[in-house]
Amino acid sequence: MTNSLCREPLDRLARFAFDWAPATCGSDSPCRDYHQSWSVIRHLQRGGALPAGAQEFAAAARQRLDAGGRPRVLISGAADTGILAMLTVGLGDDLRRCELFMIDRCRTPVLQNMLFAEAAGLSLTATATDVLACAYGNMDLIYGHNFLLFFDPEARAALFRKWASQLAPGGEICLMQSISKDGRGWQGTPPADISLKAAELSAAARAGGYSASESDALGVVVERLWSAMPVTHPLTESELQHLCAGAGLAVTSMVSLDEEFSSPLQVTAAAPNNRRIIMIGRGN
Repeated sequence: MTNSLCREPLDRLARFAFDWAPATCGSDSPCRDYHQSWSVIRHLQRGGALPAGAQEFAAAARQRLDAGGRPRVLISGAADTGILAMLTVGLGDDLRRCELFMIDRCRTPVLQNMLFAEAAGLSLTATATDVLACAYGNMDLIYGHNFLLFFDPEARAALFRKWASQLAPGGEICLMQSISKDGRGWQGTPPADISLKAAELSAAARAGGYSASESDALGVVVERLWSAMPVTHPLTESELQHLCAGAGLAVTSMVSLDEEFSSPLQVTAAAPNNRRIIMIGRGN
């Protein structure tokens, strides 16, 4: 595999989000703190690590490419540029053979992905819109990455029906999703632990070239984020299968990535252990 695509310029994309999220998310948007800090966390505290499921996401697209043609691929929702980075690393120059689309309801990750795509020489059509209002269709592959926990059961069903309607005949959805092992959602985090983690991120930012005032501001952002983390709705493997069946999707694969994990935003053991899975559902 040849790969002349540039690596994800996460340092610059993190700086963009930190500088611009208050404007591009909106100063009173509930996603502002998350989008302002998440790429910085990936860059400075996780060493630029790709999101979970990179090999599996790339393999799903590779299968489409090997079948010939120019597959239409939709990234449906994104925290930042992590999913696009997974595909650039896993597919290299072959990613240029895909027609790439991306949506998120917030402009911050949309703009980040547009900047990354331009730097990598990729053609990407990206729009800030709610997933249920998305007009993109005839997709061969739709990616979703670990956001179903923030949807209640009724909204999840509507989302799966929407995805099914966006697929070309025989198209697939490829999801990475954390599954609660004990049926509980996020339980909250003690304030002292949140303050400690915020201080650690501030120190990492200062060491990474952010000014003292910027580093302090970042600590305030993540402390506010973790303190106000929304209630999540636990998701089970059987519910995923039920959601697919209700949308007319056939589950062709459900693979466990690991036995248990802690979320990057989980700062203590107060949250339940989870299992991460990759699920592929195929349309008619």
